[in-house]
Parts: sequence; C-alpha cells; structure tokens
Amino acid sequence: MSRGVLIVEDEATLAKNIKTYLLRSGFKAEIAGSAEEGLLLLESFRPDAVLLDMRLPGMDGLTALSRFQALDPKLVVILTTGCGTDEITVEAMKAGAYDVLGKPVSLGTLRQLLEEALLGVDC
Repeated sequence: MSRGVLIVEDEATLAKNIKTYLLRSGFKAEIAGSAEEGLLLLESFRPDAVLLDMRLPGMDGLTALSRFQALDPKLVVILTTGCGTDEITVEAMKAGAYDVLGKPVSLGTLRQLLEEALLGVDC
C-alpha cells in the first residue's frame, strides 16, 4: 500500500521537486502552497505524513502543526526550515513534530525518515 505525503511548501519549484522524488519512490504526494490550503486538502487527500515548511505566508508552521495534529493525531508531521536553530528544533519537537529537517532538504534523508516514521503508523 502506497503512503501519502502532503507537501506544504510555498516555494513552488522545491515542492514540485520533492513531489516528483516521492512519486518515483512509491509514495502518493500532493502539494499545498500554504498551511490553510494544506488543512483544506487534508480532508480529501488523507495523507499519512505532512512535510511542513516552518515559514509560510499566513499561518506559520508551528501553528499549522497544532492544527494538523488536532485534525488527525496519528499524522506524522516533519517540519522543514531554512533558518533552523536548536531552539526552533526543540520547540517543534515539543509541539509534536516527528522531526525537523534543514533546507536544502536531502531527498534521500527525507525518504528514509518517512519510511521510518510510517512503519509504525498502522500498529
């Protein structure tokens, strides 16, 4: 069974590249350009994981993280940030993020992280 990943990223080229890689790696993937769009898409797409940018237009990543978790507590959320600090990582992990990846995102690392995170989803 293919796992779904919702990519919430306002950088269109980056989002498209991640989606293409995930599709080629056997995942289902959809893109949302904002947290608000991602939350709306959550109902129809029903992903197993969300790759969520920390800095988005409108709602920020930490606020969106709590909203995603409120709608689906089993959802694996991985945050991405271009200006990651230990403080941001700790805050995100305390808020329930599965992990935090720095940009540029290593696609191989992302895939490995998703595979590890989603192994236990159905247990």
